[in-house]
Amino acid sequence: MKTTVKAFVVLVAIVLMILSLAVCTGPQGATGPQGSAGPQGATGLQGATGLQGAAGLQGATGPQGAVGPQGAVGPQGATGPQGPAGPSDGSGSTSIVSVIANVAKAIVRIYVDLGRFDSSGSGSIIDKRGYLLTNSHVIEGAQTIQVTVEDMGVFQGTVVAGDPNRDLALVKITSTRTDFPTVTFGQMSDVLVGVVVYTIGFPLGADLPGPATVTRGIISAQRVMDDGLNYIQIDASINPGNSGGCLFVANGNMIGIPSAVIAPEFENIENVGLAVPIDDILTFLQKNLPK
Repeated sequence: MKTTVKAFVVLVAIVLMILSLAVCTGPQGATGPQGSAGPQGATGLQGATGLQGAAGLQGATGPQGAVGPQGAVGPQGATGPQGPAGPSDGSGSTSIVSVIANVAKAIVRIYVDLGRFDSSGSGSIIDKRGYLLTNSHVIEGAQTIQVTVEDMGVFQGTVVAGDPNRDLALVKITSTRTDFPTVTFGQMSDVLVGVVVYTIGFPLGADLPGPATVTRGIISAQRVMDDGLNYIQIDASINPGNSGGCLFVANGNMIGIPSAVIAPEFENIENVGLAVPIDDILTFLQKNLPK
């Protein structure tokens, strides 16, 4: 009986061993090939194809856009401002120097013999035949008038017309010449407060011989005075002898005639000058300048 039991136990143990080996090695090993699919995971490196994005460096061709700096030749256009500098505010020294030199040719020195004493003033030639404008008070009471024209000599002058109320006078140089230099007229649209202006004339008469004197300032106001007449108020210096000269803007156009200064007695007032405006000048000439 005991031998039979032992044999049965041995038989069971052998069966269990066989079953154990079958369970542990056979089927589980077959899953091994599935593991070989793992190397397929290495295909994940295909994600590294993201490096193809590095082809974006082709965008670096953008620097070709740097040819845009060729547009920098545009600054050559910046030379344009040199043009406006002169006429807009007179700051272009080369421009205003040539403008003044041109205007000066048409500005004359006037000496007046009043009999008991002499007087002097300035004038602006406005017609090639030798007609010039000045203030009425410059030639008032004159017995003789002497006119000095730059580079052309000394001439006698004759009063053609006068308007004491507006303080304007028209004088003809005694000459048959028709090549006198002339000023160029501006217009009232040039007369704006703050605009840079220049006066030119011969202050102090014989006490200051030689070329005309130029002063610079701005238009301070357009003003109606007690006489009911319009004036251009300026802060450019006006002295005795400047009367009848020329008030002009930076492009050389005449916009008025300096005629007076405000100087109340016993008060220290400076740089308050008055000029007859261009519209009144043109009205006077339309009535009095011979055709």
